[in-house]
Amino acid sequence: MAYSYVVYTGNGATTQYAIPFQYIRKEHVKVFVNFVDTAYTYVNNTTVLLASAPANGVRVEVRRFTPANNPLVDFVDGSTLVASDLDTSNLQHLFLEQELDDNTKQAVSIDPNTGLPTASNQRITNVGAPVAASDAATKAYTDAFVSQTANIADAAVTTAKVADASITNAKVASGIDGAKLTANTVDSSKLTGATVVTNAEVPSATVNDTSFFTTSASDLRYFRQDSSETINSGMAWSSGDGFVATTAAIDARIIDLVDDVGGFVPIANETSFPATNPDINNPDGAGTIISIQAIVTTRTPASGTVTIAGGSGGNVVTITGCGSTILEAGYGVLVETTATLHTYTFHRLVPRATDVTSIASSIANINTTAGSIANVNTVAGSIANVNATGGSIANVNTCATNIAAITNAPTQAANAATSAAAAANSATTASSLVSTITNLSHLLNY
Repeated sequence: MAYSYVVYTGNGATTQYAIPFQYIRKEHVKVFVNFVDTAYTYVNNTTVLLASAPANGVRVEVRRFTPANNPLVDFVDGSTLVASDLDTSNLQHLFLEQELDDNTKQAVSIDPNTGLPTASNQRITNVGAPVAASDAATKAYTDAFVSQTANIADAAVTTAKVADASITNAKVASGIDGAKLTANTVDSSKLTGATVVTNAEVPSATVNDTSFFTTSASDLRYFRQDSSETINSGMAWSSGDGFVATTAAIDARIIDLVDDVGGFVPIANETSFPATNPDINNPDGAGTIISIQAIVTTRTPASGTVTIAGGSGGNVVTITGCGSTILEAGYGVLVETTATLHTYTFHRLVPRATDVTSIASSIANINTTAGSIANVNTVAGSIANVNATGGSIANVNTCATNIAAITNAPTQAANAATSAAAAANSATTASSLVSTITNLSHLLNY
């Protein structure tokens, strides 16, 4: 610990600094801000105040300078000797010794621990340029020497002349030539953290072109299953989401499914059946579907069976299980192979494409009819009357042509009845007149 000075570090806010040492007079204390003698005032006997706060990180030194050129007390013969004068004189000598000790410790001295000169971490200034090989060199001299390294001959610097820690990223401006790297010396620890995505980093990793996964991270990101969740060839198949199949297992699974479904063989018509059983896995087995594109001649089943002479060259083809379904010309048919050659089981009838197209083109009318299905059902319930009307459609059309006359017929009939009644009355009157005239005639004859 120093006797006569203290060093603080500015923070941009503090303006008051303590004086931790004794002094004789206030003018013996000086304040240096960044090694510049700076004016101050006293807050009290142990605190100084600067006009402005030193910036953050700036060195602030408070130091005592006791005068050494003259004694602070001049003793005169015959004068009264007082304690304060003795104290002042002794303090002057003590403080000078302390300041000398502090200065010695801040200068070059012999370190008692090493026996070598030390500057106690202080800067040494005003050093002359070196001449002998053992002279100390200034910074300017060293900088000038270093700048001459451009004159070093090519291939003159060996690895022994370069410290391990002296080559940094900043010194490698354009990268390292891969040819200069020893094989098997670069591992993931030499890469930046953002370049290598580890297992724990997978959930937060984003897609980019500058990083890659470790093997465990890749397993988690893409495969996500361990050996117990992998289906190999020959193992029982599982359709659960917790399993992943190998390519061999997938191939085997596809073959199993094809075996279950069977093959598919298209033929043009009912006389183009293959000469041999087309089952892909068993020539004597069942399961393959034969698709007949279109029946040429309508085939009506007998007891549910259709027999086609020459259905396979000179062979008779038999289709069983048709029931009452007629294999109508123009329709497609699907049949299934059986264990008996040239014998097939009916599967289903396939409608003509033109019929499907016609229905599709009239779908609006079909939908309209479906929307009025109640009315359609009502008509269906009175279909006998509808059919009777249809049988007399000529009379219906005649009525439609003379609808005005039919509409006026009731009125005309009423008028005709009235006229007939009047005519009857007139006839009665005339008959009475005739009878009267006849009677008068008889009387005149008498």
